[in-house]
Amino acid sequence: MLIAELGSISTGTLNDCDLMVAFENALSNLEDERYMNKDRPDEFLERSDLNPEELSRLNEWVWDDLASMLEEHAPPFSYFGAHPTDGIGFWRDY
Repeated sequence: MLIAELGSISTGTLNDCDLMVAFENALSNLEDERYMNKDRPDEFLERSDLNPEELSRLNEWVWDDLASMLEEHAPPFSYFGAHPTDGIGFWRDY
């Protein structure tokens, strides 16, 4: 399994559709294609009128499934998640 480099993979947005694309791109760059074998909510990418149930499903996909996969690629003594000033990515865990 490839180890990610420290730094941001997404800045300036907390929109789950934007994060889904950023997280999947990061997984692809890490040669981890497990996300392609899951129930990916493709239909959400082109819509802005998601109902509460769809928003919940998208949120689970991004934060439960994709973020968990990315966490497995974090370098030793680091984590995948939000940073107060630099967005979402891989950060040192002091």
